[in-house]
Amino acid sequence: RFRQLAAAKLCRLPGLTELLEWIDHNGIRKVAVTNAPRLNAEMMLKALKLDTWFEHLVIGTECTRAKPFPDPYLEGMRLVGATEAGRCVAFEDSP
Repeated sequence: RFRQLAAAKLCRLPGLTELLEWIDHNGIRKVAVTNAPRLNAEMMLKALKLDTWFEHLVIGTECTRAKPFPDPYLEGMRLVGATEAGRCVAFEDSP
């Protein structure tokens, strides 16, 4: 039921499209990392038409430890071959 209701009401945060376009224009690789259940995360990305913007989707609970531990971010880095955490940026949508 949540997925049905949410899909109709989701909207992108202001500026997100422009940010993603800038990131793509500059050849920066992107991974979506979330603690949301996989079915919810996939639905949200698809509803927001973001499912093709990210190379990978990392689900926290599918890692050894979920966020706030760094494991999901480290997995995202591994998937794109990033070796220096100091050259990576995470954007969060939760306070």
